[in-house]
Amino acid sequence: MGAALTGHQAAEPDLGVLAARILFSVQRELFAELAEQGFDDIRPRAGAVLAYLRADGIRASELARASGQHKQVIGSLIDDLERLGYVERRPDPADRRAKHAWPISNTRSSTTARTPRRSQGDWASTEAG
Repeated sequence: MGAALTGHQAAEPDLGVLAARILFSVQRELFAELAEQGFDDIRPRAGAVLAYLRADGIRASELARASGQHKQVIGSLIDDLERLGYVERRPDPADRRAKHAWPISNTRSSTTARTPRRSQGDWASTEAG
């Protein structure tokens, strides 16, 4: 309801609302750029895995803890990314019963991805040289 209907003036959005707006705006821009570069099969929810994936692999339980998601959600995201060819599961070198999620080199990254555009916040010195 608007201020005219309730008799109350609308309050300024709090910091959490403003931070969420920024997050969603950055996320939309990031995934639009990824789609332009040929990675149109990656969905924003995959960020819970991709943001914390390490070159030396990481357990699903560690991904869950780092991202704040349930282990079942992370397992489903790893399944999706594995099916798309972005990650693979390998045995944990320290504990063969456990599995790590490892990033795998996607051939599209070397053949179709182009150099990302520079944001307005990039340093002027890199523009000059």
